[in-house]
Amino acid sequence: IDKILEEGRDQVNQATKLKAKAGRLQEMAAELLSKGKSEKETAAALKAKYYKTMDDYGKAVEEIDKSTQKAQQILDQMNAQSLTLAQIATEYGTASDHGKDPGAAAATALKAQLQQAQKDLAAITAQKSKADDDTANARKLADQYQPLIIQAEKDKRGSDFHFQEFAHLTQQADSLQNRADALLARADSIDGLIQSTQQELSSKRKSFEHYKNRAQTEMAISLQAEDKEALLRKQAREARYKAAELSDKARRLRALAQKGVNNVMESTQDIQQES
Repeated sequence: IDKILEEGRDQVNQATKLKAKAGRLQEMAAELLSKGKSEKETAAALKAKYYKTMDDYGKAVEEIDKSTQKAQQILDQMNAQSLTLAQIATEYGTASDHGKDPGAAAATALKAQLQQAQKDLAAITAQKSKADDDTANARKLADQYQPLIIQAEKDKRGSDFHFQEFAHLTQQADSLQNRADALLARADSIDGLIQSTQQELSSKRKSFEHYKNRAQTEMAISLQAEDKEALLRKQAREARYKAAELSDKARRLRALAQKGVNNVMESTQDIQQES
């Protein structure tokens, strides 16, 4: 029983140590997961900032493209209108005999067309100026975004780094959790051994109590037998003593009888001699 108790104590101590170590590993794993969560949130925030910056920059580039395209369209219109104006001017020069007969009917009609063409060209030119301003402003905005783009690239790299750190911490946490699970499994196995040991100890105690009670019963019977043996020995001694007394008395009686017989014989001889 003492041996089983010692083994049981060792098993309990071992299971307790394993569970304590597993608890520490789980705490470390939880701490790593917390750090990993922070790293993941930081990575997500940096990546969101990067995408927003790139989206804003994309919108600025889109404005540049639209402004440039509009300016090109206006420039094409200006070129076309300039050709139209040049053609009307040429026709007007021919119709007015290069200004010598401006009142000619054909020259008068062409002059009106020429004036309208000049107005249209002026209007288109005004649009070109505005389009150039819009393009310049868009390019200026794009230039302003350049340092933001550089920072966004840094943020993206930072995001990738934090995400890698998150993955690394998560892997470490999983490894620690696996170790903790293995230790807990060993502790559970030892708990099973402890239960088995407790059952064995209970069985041994039952056997011990059984044999203890049996020994006590047999001891009591043995003591009773010894007491009875002592009484019988005493009775035997008394009987031997009494037998010895009776034997001695018998010897005395035999001696007296023999003496009586001898006396009788002597008397008989004396009588015969006298006769």
